[in-house]
Amino acid sequence: MKLTRAPYASRDSPLDVSFSDLGSTTGTPLVVFLGLGCVRHIMGLYDEMAECLGIRLITIDRWGLGRTGPPRSKLAKGIPDWAYVVEEILDRLHIDQCSVMAHSAGAPYALAFANRFPERIRGNICLLAPWVGGGEGAGYKWLKPNANYDQPHDIQR
Repeated sequence: MKLTRAPYASRDSPLDVSFSDLGSTTGTPLVVFLGLGCVRHIMGLYDEMAECLGIRLITIDRWGLGRTGPPRSKLAKGIPDWAYVVEEILDRLHIDQCSVMAHSAGAPYALAFANRFPERIRGNICLLAPWVGGGEGAGYKWLKPNANYDQPHDIQR
């Protein structure tokens, strides 16, 4: 999928993002944030089970993994900015709310998405062997509720 929203892309310079959309097409959407170095292909192991359970599994390959390219702006390549990539994909898939599950190094990305877009989260966030603590003292500013992001660019939605 070619994404075009700022700050990670533009209409003239889209960001190619690879993702999987498996399980039940009419099921409850579950966005899975994979651990370090993992790509969407691993989720194929859960396709049939997700179908039986009525779950729609969506897994997005992060910057530089799978067929996802690097962000077009050096300013927009971190964990907080990934939340906007997830938002655009969910918008394109016509998904207003989703459940969230993260494994290992996917935890900071999942928590950044949930912090940035709490209205899009359905239920509790499931963290499997999280790489970081979820508390405010974890040391990551994007995990703190109502964090003030010092971003040098305007976000256009």
